[in-house]
Amino acid sequence: MNLRMDWIATALCALGLLVTACGTDATADATQTADALVPTDGTVDNDTTSADVLPGLPPAKLLFDPLGVHEVQITLAPADWQDILATAADATIVRNYHTSEVTFDGAPFHKVGARVFGESSMWSNPKKPNVRLKFDEFDSKLNGPDNMNSIRLKAGGTEPTFLRELITLDLLRSVAKASPRFSFARVTVNGVFMGFYQLSEQPDSQLFARSFGSGNGNVYEPLIVCNGLNCPKDGCAALKATYTLKQGDFAEITALAQTIETATDAEFAAKVDAQADLADLLAVYAVEDVASDLDGLAASGTNFQFYVDPKDKRVHVVRAGVDESLGPDAFTLLHPWGPPNTLCPTREEHFFTRMLAIPAVKAQYLAIQKKLLCGAFAEEPLLKWIEERKPLLRAELERDPFATVKGAAYDAEVGGLENWLDKRTLELQKVVGATCP
Repeated sequence: MNLRMDWIATALCALGLLVTACGTDATADATQTADALVPTDGTVDNDTTSADVLPGLPPAKLLFDPLGVHEVQITLAPADWQDILATAADATIVRNYHTSEVTFDGAPFHKVGARVFGESSMWSNPKKPNVRLKFDEFDSKLNGPDNMNSIRLKAGGTEPTFLRELITLDLLRSVAKASPRFSFARVTVNGVFMGFYQLSEQPDSQLFARSFGSGNGNVYEPLIVCNGLNCPKDGCAALKATYTLKQGDFAEITALAQTIETATDAEFAAKVDAQADLADLLAVYAVEDVASDLDGLAASGTNFQFYVDPKDKRVHVVRAGVDESLGPDAFTLLHPWGPPNTLCPTREEHFFTRMLAIPAVKAQYLAIQKKLLCGAFAEEPLLKWIEERKPLLRAELERDPFATVKGAAYDAEVGGLENWLDKRTLELQKVVGATCP
């Protein structure tokens, strides 16, 4: 874990994406504000609440309402909240669930597990941590809103516009089988207004069941960057050392990696499709490619899971989050791992390399990218979607005491996103070789 964090920190410093770990004090003002709101002695400033609001998003009509906001109040022992803040700043500390009381849009939920999650997404602002609420952590009979077992509250550390991840999740939803749903929340902890959060679906058995019809299959999460589905130098059996096991014995991903390495061009598609849903795998890669996603499978990251459907034993890629997508950098389209598309200069992603080299499979891949270009990634409706949401999100962030991008800075950040999308759609148009109807 230390090696991985050092590697990511070095890379993000080099890219100018990380401030606090690079020897500067650019976030000192935000940290001072956080210290004032969350004193180390566990007391709270009860005058800072989400009741002091500007016009913003309307109340959410559904749990995962992309146009609405929820009100979430979390109460837990001050020492437990301090532990959450400490583990947000240092991912090497064991992250335990703490017992909390949660009020969600006025409805009470008792004995809810609360802990921090994420790594690089909190380095720039650890005083506003990501929080996972697990309603059945201490009592398996308990459920949360809409009978959900768990939800995630994301602070927007690496994505201050609260737009990039939502757009990329919509891209996934348009072509892939699994994509976490989302909404927004105003979050208060122990009477202190912590600000504006993205509320997301936890990638767990409930999401798997909704997406694939069954939620009790084997699950694998990557432990290290720069690996993906590549067999290690000492053989495919060593792949299991690069993943953590939630359930299973690594047999499925080991066999899939072996097939990617050894199948002939003629049998590649059929053999891969027997072990993984090839169309779904291509869809995830296509979105990661178009969205220039730094932390996905196609570009050496770790923000995904492999889920094995117990009905047919095929492997699926399920994204946990996509908050490092849609710029400011742009990966070269149709380029596998290796410069300029990754911070792992000595690696190539073998599935991507082989897929691009087999005409029939590449044609299937390009067809998915054309569907994106003419659908969810179509520039005109996408820019209209952004402009409609920008003033609402801007208003929410104006009263967020921990937001690092507000006002004119927020407008500039969104403007940069719009310019990036304009350039990317032109690039994609050239790659797919067609214009939309």
